[in-house]
Amino acid sequence: MSLNVQSQSQETKTILRCTKCGYTEERQFQLGDFVMKIVDKTCPKDGTPLIIWGIYTVKQEQKAR
Repeated sequence: MSLNVQSQSQETKTILRCTKCGYTEERQFQLGDFVMKIVDKTCPKDGTPLIIWGIYTVKQEQKAR
């Protein structure tokens, strides 16, 4: 008899966005991130500071034998 156990791991992502041109970029969540926070990164298109537009988690299922 075989028993498959599925465990779920989560990966948290942060979406950065330029408020001027709409450029978006995704990166790993960092401690201290919150929505509408101005980050120390600028838009590669126009140099405007990027803000955190959203934070979400992605569930990844893993099968264990």
